[in-house]
Amino acid sequence: MTKSQTALSYYHDSLGLPPPPALLSAVSPIYKSQNVRIFLLDNSNRMNATDSTLMKASDNFTKIDKKDGVSRWAELSQCVEFHTKMAARCGIPTQFRLVNTELPLADAAASVPSKFAICWNESNDKDVINDEFDAVRSNMESVNLDKRCNPMARELRKIISYLQGVAETLRKKEEFVSVIICTHGVPTDEEGKTGTDVTKDFIDSIQGA
Repeated sequence: MTKSQTALSYYHDSLGLPPPPALLSAVSPIYKSQNVRIFLLDNSNRMNATDSTLMKASDNFTKIDKKDGVSRWAELSQCVEFHTKMAARCGIPTQFRLVNTELPLADAAASVPSKFAICWNESNDKDVINDEFDAVRSNMESVNLDKRCNPMARELRKIISYLQGVAETLRKKEEFVSVIICTHGVPTDEEGKTGTDVTKDFIDSIQGA
């Protein structure tokens, strides 16, 4: 079994769902060719809306309970926690970027960075990974959802700029980057305005990738 297959098998075993060999063979090439994952997180005030759901599986995965009426941010935070655990257990470099940059607080140590990550530097040190895991959770719990703007196009272009810088390396290694957009669905400009032009700019930013 290859190193990547061992990591994937360990992760599935930890979930209580040991995968058959055929599944490992199918997933392993994708796992090996994925360079990093970048999550773009909408932290506008519309993420306060309480129209979402949290899921909780029983220990043996025979039953899944759900809790309705939670905020969109709570649902997204649960998703982020799942993928943070996956990153930690499988060694997948994963970065989270906030659409709205957090302004520094009077206590700089209490401010939430606009970008935070786990396994980004491909460290195998368990203490480092545990600290990064705790930092992701703390940041998600501390984000302010008080801004009405959701300038997705602006932030997507920042990601594209990063990707352009590593594109040649990715091509040589035959690897790819996954960019996951997490949003309530309505992009705005930097002043919080919506409309046809704003939507077109958002679509153009995606196509520019």
